[in-house]
Amino acid sequence: MSGYCRRYTLASFSQPTSKARTRQDLVSGIALIEPGEIIPCDGIFISGHNVKCDKTGITGESDAVKKLRYSDDIDLHRKSDGQDAIHTDCFMISGAKVLEGVGKYLIVTIGTKSFNRRIMMALRTDTKDTPPQIKLNNLAELIAKLNSIAGLALFAALMIRFFVQLGQDIHQKTPAS
Repeated sequence: MSGYCRRYTLASFSQPTSKARTRQDLVSGIALIEPGEIIPCDGIFISGHNVKCDKTGITGESDAVKKLRYSDDIDLHRKSDGQDAIHTDCFMISGAKVLEGVGKYLIVTIGTKSFNRRIMMALRTDTKDTPPQIKLNNLAELIAKLNSIAGLALFAALMIRFFVQLGQDIHQKTPAS
């Protein structure tokens, strides 16, 4: 179940469109996309009308990227030498947000193999403490121990003073007296 995803996607397998959990058995299925959705799995754009995606959270690309079919994208890149085709592609990347348009795409990867999930897994590595962090941790422990010793010494001194004054029956001066 490593490819299990908590999001739903509309998928069709030569049958009427149905709402299905996105898992690995949906690879090679067709997912429908609508504005406002976050793409749950990687794929290749098949068809649609004016689909634009925001990949800021994934690639840092702040511009809206227009989605074209693979063949249209290749033709555009060949004709324009890549200059006019900078903000177009045919790849649907998991984690990107659909800004506008509706369309369909072929699901290629899901779960731990998807682009977004691989990035998240790479970020989850345990971090090792750096030498300055180790020194700061040691210093913090030393300060905590010294504060504990100082607190105990102060408590002991005040208790001794209390018992001495109690034994001598010396009354403290109060503001009223």
